[in-house]
Amino acid sequence: MAQSYPPDNLSTVATDGMPDPLARVRYWIESTLHRARTTVLPELDGEHASHPDAAPGAWQLTGARLGRRLLAAVVLLALLLSTALVVFRVVYTDRVYPAVVVGDVPVGGLTVAAAQDRLAERATSMEQGTIAFAHEGYTWTPSLTNLGVSIDLDTSLIAAQELGRGDNATSRLGFLSDILEDDQVVPLRSTVDQQVLNAWFDRVDREIDRLPVDASIEIDGMMVTVVPGSTGLVVDREAATRQILGALSSLEPVTVTLPLREANPDITAKHLLQVTPDVEQMIRKPVVATFEDREWTIEPATVTPYLTVEIADRGGRLTPTLSVDTDGLARALREMFAEVNRKPVD
Repeated sequence: MAQSYPPDNLSTVATDGMPDPLARVRYWIESTLHRARTTVLPELDGEHASHPDAAPGAWQLTGARLGRRLLAAVVLLALLLSTALVVFRVVYTDRVYPAVVVGDVPVGGLTVAAAQDRLAERATSMEQGTIAFAHEGYTWTPSLTNLGVSIDLDTSLIAAQELGRGDNATSRLGFLSDILEDDQVVPLRSTVDQQVLNAWFDRVDREIDRLPVDASIEIDGMMVTVVPGSTGLVVDREAATRQILGALSSLEPVTVTLPLREANPDITAKHLLQVTPDVEQMIRKPVVATFEDREWTIEPATVTPYLTVEIADRGGRLTPTLSVDTDGLARALREMFAEVNRKPVD
């Protein structure tokens, strides 16, 4: 939607080989109003205008003549105005209307192709340096591509082309009045790929290196212990996204403080206390090993030093699983059952 643009940024782009079109329109309107005024209000004879005893008939004649001239002036003005609007539209058939700005790029009076080239140049200049984030002496300077931002040149240019070209004659006339007063601005539109942006946030979270730590379960012999987790510090993604959108809207390079928030671990000690009995039951079961016709019972205390508890979230329900250090356990078992070791025979 168009909005008023500051007067000091008034577009002065003119069509090739033509003087400033706004100046021509202003001159034409002023001259037309002057003609209409002199037609409707001709200078009266000084004697009739000042004599208090002038004949009533003379004033009636002057009034009738004034009425006819007023009607003729109105018709003439309407005709001239309609003709001017038609000429104006014909002159700018394949051009953006004057005094139109996209973002901070004047495109008024340009052909569609020229306006597109100018917007493409502006988009290229915005790729680097639009926004920088600072935190504890470190600065991130992502490109717009890194942030998943794309400048929508086509949509922006179409919006500029459509200004003043509505089907309603009143709106077209109102637009003409608006551009005589000030530049008309349409935003330089952009889109954000949230998936790409989140990937960049993930990378920054890792570089800050203060991610939250989930609670865990440790096994020491036959003892099962819950180790509490800890909170961390990560990018406040909603606040950072607002800063990015603000920089795109202002079209001015900015350096801002990277917004951070405290992040809680996904798995807390309270969660793990619910599954600790399951882990204790799992490690109490002895392991039976067989070889040929022999059988050995391996006590849990022999296996537990090589066990790690992993917690999986399955549909909102935490489920513990045991992960085995197979290399370490294999070395221990080889020493324990040395009598079954046999050298290979070719």
